Amino acid sequence: MTKPIHTHYTFYLMLVLMTATACKHNSAKSTTQSKPMSQRRVSKAGCPIGDKAIVSLTYDDGLASQLSNAVPMLDERGIHATFFLNDIGANPAPWKAVRDAGHELASHTLAHPCTASFDWVKEGNASEDFTPKRMSKELDDQLALLQSLGASPPYSFAYPCGTTWIGSEHTSYIPLVEQRFVAARGVGGDIITQLDVPMNVPAYFLEGPLEAFIGSANAAIAKKGWVVFGFHGVGGDYLSVSNADHGAFLDWLVAHQNEVAVLPFRDAAQCMMP
Repeated sequence: MTKPIHTHYTFYLMLVLMTATACKHNSAKSTTQSKPMSQRRVSKAGCPIGDKAIVSLTYDDGLASQLSNAVPMLDERGIHATFFLNDIGANPAPWKAVRDAGHELASHTLAHPCTASFDWVKEGNASEDFTPKRMSKELDDQLALLQSLGASPPYSFAYPCGTTWIGSEHTSYIPLVEQRFVAARGVGGDIITQLDVPMNVPAYFLEGPLEAFIGSANAAIAKKGWVVFGFHGVGGDYLSVSNADHGAFLDWLVAHQNEVAVLPFRDAAQCMMP
C-alpha cells in the first residue's frame, strides 16, 4: 500500500521518536542494571549465547523497493529480516518467495490506520474511526493474509505510525494486539536490555547516514542489548534509505558477526523475554 511522502508524516515520526520512550505503554525497558543477556538466553534454542548484541531489521508497508532492492541485498548476505505487511494486493507470489527465503512475514494491519491529521489517510480509515470491534476484525483479517502466504505462527505486529490507540477517546488497542501476537514493534528507538512484556518494542527509524546505523549498533554492542531498526523505502518509494547506505550497513553487520547476531523481530523478542 503505497503512501506518498508528506511533511506532516515526517514531522510526526520525528515527534514520536523523541517521545515514545517516555510513554507509559512502552513495556520495553532500557536499563544497564538488568540481568545479563547471557543468563537470559543461554537455554533457548536458536538464541545467541554470551556477549553478542542482537540486531533486528524490520521493513514496513510491503513496498516495491523492498522486493527489488532490500530483499536481494539481504539474501546475498544470508541475513533474515522481518517484513510488516499491509494489504499486498492481488499478487502474493513475491511475498511467498520472501517467506521461502527465510524472512519473517508479520502484521502491520491491512488499512494502515494513522491519525486523521495526515492528509494521505483515506476517509474512514483514520485511527479515530476505529472501534475495538473494527480493529479486532482488522487484525484477524491481516492474520488470515499471513496464513495464506504460508507464514507460520507465532506472529508479530507493528503499530502503523507507532500509534497504539483508536477512537475519539484514544483507547489503547494494545490488549487486542497482545491477544493475537507474541510481540509488537513501536517507534522511539532505544537499546533494549530487559524485556518483560514485548508489546511496544522501540525501534530506530533512520534514513541515513551510514554512521547513524553503525552508531546505534555499536551502542547495542556496548550494552549487550537488542536494537531494532525500522525501514520504509530502500533506494525508492518514501522515507527511503539509499541503496548504498543500506548495503554498507548489511556489510558492516556481516563483518561484525562475532559481536552481533541479526535475528528477525519475532525471534529476537522471544530470545529477550525471560
